[in-house]
Amino acid sequence: MREFKRKSRILLIDDNADHLRGVKELITLESSYDVVATTTSANIGINLAKKYRPDIILMDINMPEKDGLQAIQEIEKLDMDIRVICLSGYDDADLIFRAMKLGAKGYVLKTMA
Repeated sequence: MREFKRKSRILLIDDNADHLRGVKELITLESSYDVVATTTSANIGINLAKKYRPDIILMDINMPEKDGLQAIQEIEKLDMDIRVICLSGYDDADLIFRAMKLGAKGYVLKTMA
């Protein structure tokens, strides 16, 4: 009997539309993931998290209206078992520590991605 395994649902949040498109294209090449939504706004991203209940959120840290750290705090308050992974161009140990302390499950440098 073949088991059905649901694809992991991913929400992408990055204020840079080019980065957003590039990450989405890379993820869609992997068949075990499904990008359910993308946005360039942390505030909209929080609303999309409520709507789509993704398994994973890949989110930029440095955004204009609300930064990723503030968004992590709000997402954690939703108590929906969403794993947030930060994407950032900043290789800053303090920033990484703060993100992880707030609830991020990972931190990927954009230069590595």
